[in-house]
Amino acid sequence: MKPKRVRDYYVTFDDNTCWVRPGEALDEVNWQLRYGDPVKVRMIAASAVSCLTALINLPRRRRDEVIAAIRKAVTP
Repeated sequence: MKPKRVRDYYVTFDDNTCWVRPGEALDEVNWQLRYGDPVKVRMIAASAVSCLTALINLPRRRRDEVIAAIRKAVTP
């Protein structure tokens, strides 16, 4: 898996998968859900839950590949 595009909230890979990107932007979503305006970030939060569900349901080897690819894409 090679990253095609890295955005504030997402990483898109060459296999056309899109995963939530961990980091400060997702921390802001967490804060908004807890203390701010949850409507403002509900679609990002929903996609984060969807990604977590997908990761949990992947076989271990594939899950490890996805996580390693995400880390590699977001690490400077």
